[in-house]
Amino acid sequence: MGRNFSRVCCNRTSGCGYGFKLKEGIFRLDIRKEFFTVRVVKQWNGLPRETVDAPSLETFQVMLDGALNYLIYLKMSLLISGELD
Repeated sequence: MGRNFSRVCCNRTSGCGYGFKLKEGIFRLDIRKEFFTVRVVKQWNGLPRETVDAPSLETFQVMLDGALNYLIYLKMSLLISGELD
C-alpha cells in the first residue's frame, strides 16, 4: 500500500468491524492535511462493511453510491432541522 496508507491489523475479537480499515501515515509537515491519503482514511473507515466487502467493482460502486446518497440525505435533514450549523 505504500508509505501513505497502512492496513490496521484486525481479527474477529478486536471489534474493528472489518479487515480493510486504514491507518494514516505519519507526516512531519502541516501540509499533510491536504494529501488525498489523509483526507480519505476517515471516510473509508466509516463505510458500511457490506460496501467494503463487495464482491466486485460494479457492486462496490453501486453500494458506495447508496452509502453516499444516505450521508447526503442525513446531512440535509440535520441542516433543515437546525441541528447542524
